[in-house]
Amino acid sequence: MTLTNNGWFIDFDMPLEVISELNLLIKNRAFDKIDELLIEYFERNLTTIKEFLLEQYPDRRKVLEAGFRAHAAKEYELSVLAFLSQVDGMFKEKLSVDFFEKRNKIPARAECYRIYEVPPIVKTRS
Repeated sequence: MTLTNNGWFIDFDMPLEVISELNLLIKNRAFDKIDELLIEYFERNLTTIKEFLLEQYPDRRKVLEAGFRAHAAKEYELSVLAFLSQVDGMFKEKLSVDFFEKRNKIPARAECYRIYEVPPIVKTRS
């Protein structure tokens, strides 16, 4: 089981300690704890992520900023729509993969993440 196969994603700047903790939680099938850890991490790093996205995708600024405003106002129905539409375009633009495309019942984007899987040497011991 991997994070991406379950709809969870990591930030490529995520500290190794957090990735190791995630690996341990996956091993223990502690799905609720994975959710808690990722929610806390992304909430704590939201400003940095926002700044990065706005810098990397200036042509998407208007929609991204609207999404972040909606998120801050807890209007998640709007923020999710804004972000998903942008993520789909970003994936297509950067990786030539549709975010929602599936191949053999597996999200096509999962292949893009395989290069970021935690190597065995980094995984926590059982």
